[in-house]
Amino acid sequence: MVTIGDDIFTDFLHTVNATCTLIYRLITDEMIANSVTLRLSNMDAKTFMGGTIYQLFVVALSEVLNLLPANIYIIDIQVGTIVIIMTV
Repeated sequence: MVTIGDDIFTDFLHTVNATCTLIYRLITDEMIANSVTLRLSNMDAKTFMGGTIYQLFVVALSEVLNLLPANIYIIDIQVGTIVIIMTV
């Protein structure tokens, strides 16, 4: 995990201060071959990732698939589609 933080950006009219956390995970060809793509109705990325929905979703998916939550990775979120990799 790399944290990039507390830099101040300005265009001399507006100033923005932001903190960003980048999480890097190695994704193998085998993981891609065993991935699934889901479409969630009435859900956008901000809503899905912003609250407790993401954590509840991962826990529920891990229960259904009998996997540890740590073995479920969300690798891509696009409008209308979430790509999920599950490793055993």
